[in-house]
Amino acid sequence: DILVVRRTNTVLASGAVTTGAAYLQANVISGAIQFGTALANLPTTNAAGAANAIFKVDGITGADVRKYEQFIYFVAPCRTGSGANGVCAAADDAIPTLKRLELSVAGGVAALSLVPVVDGIDYFKVEYGIDSLPVAVDTSTGLAGDGIPESYATAPTLAQWPNVVSVRIYIVARNIEPSAGFTDSKTYTVGSGLATTAAADQYKRHQFMTEVRIINVAARREIPR
Repeated sequence: DILVVRRTNTVLASGAVTTGAAYLQANVISGAIQFGTALANLPTTNAAGAANAIFKVDGITGADVRKYEQFIYFVAPCRTGSGANGVCAAADDAIPTLKRLELSVAGGVAALSLVPVVDGIDYFKVEYGIDSLPVAVDTSTGLAGDGIPESYATAPTLAQWPNVVSVRIYIVARNIEPSAGFTDSKTYTVGSGLATTAAADQYKRHQFMTEVRIINVAARREIPR
């Protein structure tokens, strides 16, 4: 699987921002993704040069600025890729590796940089927790659901995506070096009704699973007791 995480930094951007880097500037009404300039704050005018209210909190003061970050996680078939942009080639090492594409800046222009994270990650699977009950909108939250997932899906539908309140991540990790006299042909459960079988090789493996709650969505649905 490929997992894409888009978020803003929890720390407010202060002082001069990075030219070309992406930032979110917003108030309680609306906001916008912008690219940094050499100024201490992002532009507070629109294309015509007039004051742009969405970047103001009181018509005068610029709204908070946070760096916009994007991370893309996936498993590559090698640790160090010799191809263009770090892509694995046939002659590269055959160590499966969890890698991350990070939104960064190169020469003042937003770009994605490839970063190896963990060697020996053989398999990576993601499930999304869907909050579908109760169906009726709660009067105290103004939302349906209660922040607790009732089911999990590997590919949520367009209608289900707004109801995703958690993410389950499954990883099968293997040793870097083979173990003489050992054969792994086990089947690993990596989700609801999903499994992967080892290649009957000499690498020992271990499975890990964690669940992450998506606070921005789930917390708003919590029904006061």
